Amino acid sequence: EREQSQELEREQFREREQFREREQFREREQSLEREQEQSLVREQFREREWEQFRDREHSLEREQFQERVWEQSLEQEQSLEREQFREQEREQFRVQEQFRVREWGQFQEQEQSLEREQFRELEWEQ
Repeated sequence: EREQSQELEREQFREREQFREREQFREREQSLEREQEQSLVREQFREREWEQFRDREHSLEREQFQERVWEQSLEQEQSLEREQFREQEREQFRVQEQFRVREWGQFQEQEQSLEREQFRELEWEQ
């Protein structure tokens, strides 16, 4: 009977040990699963941060590109305005030059007319 009792105790001890081992194994597996889930969550978080960073960077690049396009457009517009201004100045100079040439021609005609008049008067007096 004592042997049976000891055997029963040993059997119960083995069962408790097996149960304890199964529980430890189950706890380790759960712990591993939690770690894997946390690792996955951290990885997803890093991916989202990376995507946000890339989006901000692309947004900045687009903004800089639009700014360069705007600056080039402004420079072209200013260049066109300067060219138009220079063209207007050249046209004004041409018009003024034509006016001076006409004035000079009229002056020379008046001079010649006066010289002819004086010449006639001299001839008349002689």
